Amino acid sequence: MVLFEFIVGAFSLVMALMFARGLTGVRSALMTQRRYWPHATWLFIKLLNPVVFWWVVWAYRDVGAYWNIATFLLSLTFLSVIYLQIESLVGNDPQQTTNWREHYYTERV
Repeated sequence: MVLFEFIVGAFSLVMALMFARGLTGVRSALMTQRRYWPHATWLFIKLLNPVVFWWVVWAYRDVGAYWNIATFLLSLTFLSVIYLQIESLVGNDPQQTTNWREHYYTERV
């Protein structure tokens, strides 16, 4: 295995957690009686961020000199920030959230 395969393995774990956490809130965010469009739009944008990240990282698959501990940690930090953003958008229990507008403004602060 080359170094890039190990790095992508670590990124894949974090991205899988991101998608799993984000997708648990999509159904609840789109329910008619609770829907708040800026929240739902922001959630979909945050779910697209890992896809864009994956595409950018894939361009560096053949550049062995690019990957070192600093670039790995910087990339992992970026993914962690996206995960935390998704976590704040979805909340602890998305099924119990009755108003996404209130949740959005509560988390915004």
